[in-house]
Amino acid sequence: MAPSVSSQITLQKQVYERFGINPETISLIEAHGTGTALGDPIEVEALTESFRAYTTKQDYCALGSVKSNLGHLLTAAGVSGVIKVLLALRHRMLPPTINFSTLNERITVEGSPFYINTGLKPWTVTSEQPRRAAVSSFGFSGTNAHLVLEEYLSLAPVRRADNPQQVLIVLSAKTAERLQAYAAKMKAWVEEETELDLVALAYTLQTGREAMMHRLALVTESRVQMLDALDRFTRGQSAPGLFTGQVKKNAEHAALFEGDEDDQALLQAWMRAKKLRRFA
Repeated sequence: MAPSVSSQITLQKQVYERFGINPETISLIEAHGTGTALGDPIEVEALTESFRAYTTKQDYCALGSVKSNLGHLLTAAGVSGVIKVLLALRHRMLPPTINFSTLNERITVEGSPFYINTGLKPWTVTSEQPRRAAVSSFGFSGTNAHLVLEEYLSLAPVRRADNPQQVLIVLSAKTAERLQAYAAKMKAWVEEETELDLVALAYTLQTGREAMMHRLALVTESRVQMLDALDRFTRGQSAPGLFTGQVKKNAEHAALFEGDEDDQALLQAWMRAKKLRRFA
């Protein structure tokens, strides 16, 4: 079954309109790109028409496919393209389409938004817009996917680890042994992150991780202090601002967080006064 130009265009425009994306801000296309005589021209035709509904800009968006590196991975083809784009965003580099020599005679990129990128080069942007890329994936079963990915840009100045503001770092595990191992892994990671944003790390650990029975809480104001406390903990020693416990043993203290209005007012007062040790 031949791929459909109209269905690809419809999906792409729906994605751009629904999420308020101007394709002029997309500077990398990770195409399905199977190398077939019919499928590839249809894919490029659909992309060109979708982009032309928003911009007349030419030769600004790199076009490639990871299949030139890996071949067709069948059910893993789409996710391999996503991984490629994520790595490109991380390193801020546009990866080349390797083994490219002659363009399919049915494909025309001259005068289009696209060009074939044949060499590794820095991924530069000319405005405050984040780097953006789109990934397409199709299949015989009727799969028609178009995903836009963009890099994260901090909306506020990053507060680095040398900021004297205290933060609460929390770790948890199912057993005391796993908590020790988790702390060791965290210490190794922090040692590699020389420009660590403690505020962001504290937020992620508090909101993005499942809380398990064995817990560690660390009140810290610097990366160095955090490393010292984790090192001591992994060696079975105590450290200033470091607290450990188990949920079942400390259930009566946890009940305070589900208390009445007076309890909630007390907790809010502690937070305003930055008495983080009260929560540890």
